[in-house]
Amino acid sequence: MREAEEEAEAEEEAEAEEEAEAEEEAEAEEEAEAEEEAEAEEEAEAEEEAEAEEEAEAEEGAEGEGEESER
Repeated sequence: MREAEEEAEAEEEAEAEEEAEAEEEAEAEEEAEAEEEAEAEEEAEAEEEAEAEEEAEAEEGAEGEGEESER
């Protein structure tokens, strides 16, 4: 009888450990995904900023050429 109780307790502990490990893995995956999303957003923002700067420079260059041709 005592052995059966000890076995049942050991099984419960093992299951609890497995559940805890699974939860930790799930949390780690969620964190990794969140980091990847944040990095992707940062990259997209950086690209948008670079494109906006290029456009602004191109417009300034076009305006500068327009002023020179007027002279």
